[in-house]
Amino acid sequence: PGIDPYVNKAGGALIFYRTSTTLKGDISDDHKIHKVIETESVDGTKVTFKGGKKMVYLASWMKDGQNHSLEFQRPVARDVAKAIIHNIVEEKSHTK
Repeated sequence: PGIDPYVNKAGGALIFYRTSTTLKGDISDDHKIHKVIETESVDGTKVTFKGGKKMVYLASWMKDGQNHSLEFQRPVARDVAKAIIHNIVEEKSHTK
């Protein structure tokens, strides 16, 4: 409830993008134990990356009262995850 997952199956690998304005904390639904958990700034927003030093499985952040997470079925380079985050535009309202 409160999570709108968006699934993109590009290049044979699933990418789950979730957002929520009501749920707080980690909304990724990822319960794995990752070797590396690091936080860094992407365009002034604090983003938490989980995975390895260079490749990540998960990125999560809060911006403008909206919680976000990107979960990658196959790990991607941290710079690729940052580029995706940089290009995400938050929806102001959801319509169905």
